[in-house]
Amino acid sequence: MLAGAALSAAGLMGPLAAQQPTQKAPAYGPELEGFDYPFPVQHFDFTSQRQSLQMAYLDLKPDHPNGQTAVLLHGKNFCSATWEPTIKDLAAAGYRVIAPDQIGFCKSSKPAAYQFTFKQLAGNTHELLAKLGIEKPVVVGHSTGGMLAAHYALLYPDDVSHLVLVNPVGLEDWSAKGVPPISVDQWYARELKSNADGIRAYEKSTYYAGKWEDRYERAVDILVRLGARPAPEDLPPYGRAAMARETALFPEFYAPALGFAVDEAAFAKSWDESWAGVLDEAAAHPVLVLRDYHADNLMVLAETDDLGLLDFQDALAGHRAYDLVSLLQDARRDVDPALEEDMIERYAAAAGIADPGRFRADYEILGAQRNTKILGIFTRLWKRDGKPHYLPLQPRVWSCLERNLAHPALASVRAWFDANVPEAKRAAAWATA
Repeated sequence: MLAGAALSAAGLMGPLAAQQPTQKAPAYGPELEGFDYPFPVQHFDFTSQRQSLQMAYLDLKPDHPNGQTAVLLHGKNFCSATWEPTIKDLAAAGYRVIAPDQIGFCKSSKPAAYQFTFKQLAGNTHELLAKLGIEKPVVVGHSTGGMLAAHYALLYPDDVSHLVLVNPVGLEDWSAKGVPPISVDQWYARELKSNADGIRAYEKSTYYAGKWEDRYERAVDILVRLGARPAPEDLPPYGRAAMARETALFPEFYAPALGFAVDEAAFAKSWDESWAGVLDEAAAHPVLVLRDYHADNLMVLAETDDLGLLDFQDALAGHRAYDLVSLLQDARRDVDPALEEDMIERYAAAAGIADPGRFRADYEILGAQRNTKILGIFTRLWKRDGKPHYLPLQPRVWSCLERNLAHPALASVRAWFDANVPEAKRAAAWATA
């Protein structure tokens, strides 16, 4: 996103560029009712400290099991849903994945009076795993969850195959370093001063290491406003014919360039099985799709600090998730997966998406279509047009595509890639490009 003078392209937006989105604040219940997780949530009913409690958890079973189970323990400021990218990667590698919300957190029970200790939380988790019949899992803990994972391994050493700590806290003795303890009353007074803006500022500076880009928020807000309006009637549809033409660039250019044969008939069939619902939604509620809506085509207007748009001449009428994918799965620059997740949630909340799960499936399907197309286009630019400078971008595109293919809605397309595209012909093929 470059700084520049006001551009006539910004006129495409008309008054939209100067408006701020009207967002209805979401309403959540005490167990995060109203907030959808990326995977089905299950519940474990049990008794602890003479109370009937319910522990929410995710249980993802892989398509091709490797016989191992990974248990993911979240930190203080997180939920099991925070593990979404990790869960997808582990499931793709064959792990069954169990990710609980600890008691007092997220979608689990929040008792008014409870003795919260790592020993107790570890015991609750052990009881859940026993109920599920999980033996000797790989236990993974992040942040404060790292402390919980360490306690779990110490308490149940015979029930852990491996212990993995990801940026854990609690490994230093702060008292020995002269840091005074904080009393319960001091903690309470501190909590009373917290508010949404303060928490948001803390998370931006801490979890994004100062790399949060507010302009992504504004770029998403523009898409919300565009998606609230029907597409201009004179725009051609971005439907099956156009999308199939684009994905066909992969078998036409990518496979021959790397010297392997593919089943083209099965390729087309796999896409037909995956994107039928996406095409139905696009046909029923078409919006303006710019198709190249990414950071390099967004200009910061010097006079107003609003965003202006470039490269909109190939716009079509299609699905509202397409340009969101273009922005957040950018072939030319890395977008932090956590930022991607936040921006998808921002869009869904602001646009009033009635079924976030279905929208996320559509997002991943369109992402797979777009990234498959880009792999073919970049290869064509190299082979046909003599422009090899796009090749170093291929590993990033593959990374996005692999994440797309992990979604269950793309099972048929993933199966085709597994059967037709060897690992050596994917991102690894471009390591030295």
